[in-house]
Amino acid sequence: MDLPLSFESAFDIINRWNSYPKTVFMSDDDFSVIYYYLEAVDVIQQSVSLPGYQSQSKDAIRMAVARLKLEFQNIIIGVTNATKGRSRSTYPSSSANQSLCSTNMSSSMSDGTTTSYEINIVSLNSPNTAGAISRLSCIAKKMNLVGYVGECFEVYKSVRMVYLENELKQLGIEKLSTSNTLGLFVEEFKKKIDRLIRAAEVCYWILFSSEKRFCSQVFDGIEHDSCFSETIKDAEIQLMTFAEALVNSLRSPEKLFKFLDLAERLSNTWREGAPVLRSNDKIGEVVRAILSDFEKSVAYELSILSGAGGTIHFLTKYVIDYVNLMVTYKKVLSGFIVSNPSTTFGDLVIPDVEFTQLEGRGQTLALHFIMIIVVLRFNLEKKSKYYKDPTLTHFFMANNLHYIVQAIRKSPELEEMIGEEYVNKLSENYLRQAISNYQSSTCERMLSCLRDEEEGHRFFSMCFSSRGNLRRRVRTFNATFEKIHSTQARWVVQHLELREELRLSIVEKMIPAYASFLERFKKCGEGRKSAYIKYSVEDLQTLIIKDFFQKYQNIIAEMELSKMKALSSPNIIHINA
Repeated sequence: MDLPLSFESAFDIINRWNSYPKTVFMSDDDFSVIYYYLEAVDVIQQSVSLPGYQSQSKDAIRMAVARLKLEFQNIIIGVTNATKGRSRSTYPSSSANQSLCSTNMSSSMSDGTTTSYEINIVSLNSPNTAGAISRLSCIAKKMNLVGYVGECFEVYKSVRMVYLENELKQLGIEKLSTSNTLGLFVEEFKKKIDRLIRAAEVCYWILFSSEKRFCSQVFDGIEHDSCFSETIKDAEIQLMTFAEALVNSLRSPEKLFKFLDLAERLSNTWREGAPVLRSNDKIGEVVRAILSDFEKSVAYELSILSGAGGTIHFLTKYVIDYVNLMVTYKKVLSGFIVSNPSTTFGDLVIPDVEFTQLEGRGQTLALHFIMIIVVLRFNLEKKSKYYKDPTLTHFFMANNLHYIVQAIRKSPELEEMIGEEYVNKLSENYLRQAISNYQSSTCERMLSCLRDEEEGHRFFSMCFSSRGNLRRRVRTFNATFEKIHSTQARWVVQHLELREELRLSIVEKMIPAYASFLERFKKCGEGRKSAYIKYSVEDLQTLIIKDFFQKYQNIIAEMELSKMKALSSPNIIHINA
């Protein structure tokens, strides 16, 4: 049984180690040496208040604090260095994986490429590390007992902050300023956002949580929250600086969704009160600005017409796709969008009649979605005027409005946000009106050929007209129909439902009128088989139903034929999945 140390023996142990060079450590030798040294510190500490020992005890404590600080530093550097190049795990890691010293990271970038990297964490459960942590904890407790645990905190922070800084470099978080991001192309911007998101997840799910457990074990029984917070503070600030540099880059609609990705991860990943969360406020400002810019750009997009035949404008598709994508971020967007949309876009002022659909909508975000569709419709109406043919103007609007309505109804979330009332307004008011205008414009040109202008513009009063006038109107009708038939056969309607509806709208108005015309023509003595009658009622109906808007069907047929030829080509090697 070991005898307790005397004051003289304890002082001699401390004094002897004080004479050794600072490069010689107890922890490099038999580990029992350090525990023997700590026992000597205990004896000295107990003698501080004894008469005759006070001055000598204080000197010994001062020497012991300096030596224990060195020992603490040596051990923690050893533990930190030992984390490199150990066993590996797959990202993301859970707390159960903390027995691993190194975690292999591999995940996909936004462009589909894969980035792999390795992070190093303290292996809390390995025998060597457990022993080192035990010695660190004993030193910290002893330093706390003599009132100098702050020295351990400073050493811990200095060593571990360098470690975290290196890990951030490994994760690709370099120093980044706003001047570095102003000229970033969108794809490079997206890559940096992806890198930031993954680095943040690694930091908060693995590095910082592992660091907190390590710190808790080293300073077990000692208040150490501030030590941990200050240890990770620089890393958090570096993440925040990186984030803010990206947030301050030039705004564009293409960046919106990456900002929203970042905001979602900020709220889901990073601890409450983390400095980087301040970036969320800036992200909110940028998101609101981008949405406002987008609404203005939709109102003032200047391209004229894309393609012939009154087809769906690329702006329509782009805007609807953009809004649908925004719906997938509605939770985070709703937190940022807190004010109603502007109703004035330069010289474009949305009329009051549009506001009635905005009243009573619960979500501010929904009002912005409605406003985007409103300004899109206004822009499309402006673009439609570039068509010289009034019929094509109405056809273009019908095509685009039908696309908008169908796209909204195909997205239950978007339809719910916008509201059935406004969707019905789009469908029953604007779309119906465009179809009706198209029908009237198309049919009127043909019906005017059948009108007896000598009898007060009444229809089909042909028996009171000269036979020459009657024949002239038939020839004019034939020529007019052939021109309309030839023109509208080249027009494009992608949606089958709209294609059939437009055809039937012409049939319903033209066929009864044309049948009545032929009947009166017969009664006037020309006969049904007159050389002037080029089309029977059945012929006219067939040509309208089969040929109007045939171009899209021809395009599809050509694509299918090309596909079949390609598949049957002997040069094609078929690979079965």
